[in-house]
Amino acid sequence: MTENLDFLQASDLIGNQLKITVKDGRRLTGILLALDNKPNLLVNNVIEHTDDGAGSERQRELGLVSVAVTSLEKVEILKEDLDKTVEWKSKLL
Repeated sequence: MTENLDFLQASDLIGNQLKITVKDGRRLTGILLALDNKPNLLVNNVIEHTDDGAGSERQRELGLVSVAVTSLEKVEILKEDLDKTVEWKSKLL
């Protein structure tokens, strides 16, 4: 179902859980609440995942976080959430 995504905009992902990798290697998971015109991301219920250097992962709850677009390395969404978003958006077109 997710073959052509050209009609999606970043704002269509609001309300979905994202996995974000920032340039310093940290990984964040949380729910996208808003985007500004840059587009920086406002993400809620954020959990930060970092490697402790000994092969273990450390987690900490951050809550509401603004992630600068300049710090983004990768943004991912679960396939199931993407499929639901595509289905919803295609009904609007």
